[in-house]
Amino acid sequence: MLDEDTVIKTLRNNNEHLLLYNALCVIILPTIFFGAHSELLTGIFISLGIVAPINICKYIASWSPRPIVQLRQMLMYTLPWLISLTITICGMCNGGLQPINMGEFIYFELLPISKFSPMNAYEHALAPLSAELISLSAFLVGLSIFMITDSRFVIRKILISASIAVSALMVVGVLFNFLGNFEESMYTKSYSRTFATFVDSSQWASFAILWIGASFAMALYSGQRFRILSFLYSMRFMGLALAIILFVGVLFAGKPIHHFFAYLISAVSLTLFAVNVAPIKKNARRHEMLRHISSHTRRLKKMRPTFAIYLSLALLMYAGAIYTAVQIKTNPKFLIVDYPESPSITYTEKTSLWEDSVKMFDDDHILFGYGTASYPNVFAFYQGSDLDSAPWSSPQSDLLQKLLENGIIGLVLSSLTFVFLFLRWLFKRQISSSGAIMMLSVLALLAISIVEIPFQSIAILSSFWVLAMSTFRWDDSKVG
Repeated sequence: MLDEDTVIKTLRNNNEHLLLYNALCVIILPTIFFGAHSELLTGIFISLGIVAPINICKYIASWSPRPIVQLRQMLMYTLPWLISLTITICGMCNGGLQPINMGEFIYFELLPISKFSPMNAYEHALAPLSAELISLSAFLVGLSIFMITDSRFVIRKILISASIAVSALMVVGVLFNFLGNFEESMYTKSYSRTFATFVDSSQWASFAILWIGASFAMALYSGQRFRILSFLYSMRFMGLALAIILFVGVLFAGKPIHHFFAYLISAVSLTLFAVNVAPIKKNARRHEMLRHISSHTRRLKKMRPTFAIYLSLALLMYAGAIYTAVQIKTNPKFLIVDYPESPSITYTEKTSLWEDSVKMFDDDHILFGYGTASYPNVFAFYQGSDLDSAPWSSPQSDLLQKLLENGIIGLVLSSLTFVFLFLRWLFKRQISSSGAIMMLSVLALLAISIVEIPFQSIAILSSFWVLAMSTFRWDDSKVG
């Protein structure tokens, strides 16, 4: 190898190692320490996000044969987020609340603002600015995967490492909940909906759904071993084990909508596993462990038991998905809560919250919304008596909250890069099975965000972009 080749490969490895550590930190640290909601370490998360564009620029300058083109590409992908940040800053200069002193009390009045002018109805500047910087940081970490990685090995290492950590926390969460229920049965019944480090078990279920897809995808990419002992020591078995742990955790912590998508992702994944080992001539030549067998008949004979197991598991998962879908259709309440009198929020409260939130839509705020983080303050003007006087921080729908806080323009800006890269991925000549599984998990989370609030968790937001960008990059990367 030439000296210059050695230097170039060393630089690339340095960039990829920094990318690996950066991605794992923005996924694992919020999961462990933030509890998905704590603001204590928000600054650390934003700082980790700043590392990503620095690493991208360093990689482009050191490696890319067309650095100007690559920098333009990076700017094009990031531009919607920068525009959104600019709109938020402009809105902070155009306050939407006016305090009114009446004796010992202070009341607020919602000011009329032109629909062509952004505003913000939050009394402190830090919250909306921090929310925009968190979104930007999570996106940049994901973008660094898309811009830097050139090998599937690096992406697999990131996703497998994160899946191991998430699965370990899933086991801890199940154990703690089991012990907690045992203790409650001896004393008094608690109605806590916490799970592991998350204050909301449904958010944890949304988080796990992403990593079910990642685990299945990495297992499918790894080679199949047909001897039992060899299989138990393989990467495929480890990926399958991680996916099963996460799947069981979703059934334990999630609502029926989470169960449905967990069943669906597992069913599609296991179907692809079955196709991968189907006893046909093409597959007999594909698997390395069968190449030492000269007889074609013996090869097919070894593949049949594995094919039958995968197919049986896939059919079982399809049955679970169909049962859950019928359950939701029979009782639509299960689409929103896990049972009609959920201790965290009842079906009646959630429907009332949705109806009162919809009243916030008007022509004056349809373009820019009320401003990032403004929902709790503005909703107080529309809150019905059936929701008491307690403040509500969210309409329990990420999609609805995005429209109310940032308007149509904000929703378009936040989805522009994803839609562009998704269409680019969709119209490629060849989409791998692993890429399809990962994309299914990403789309499942987007569907869940219509009736849940997964993206209000920093851990889920960063995981979404890491997995989405890994999917977009997967089929462009070199095998190995």
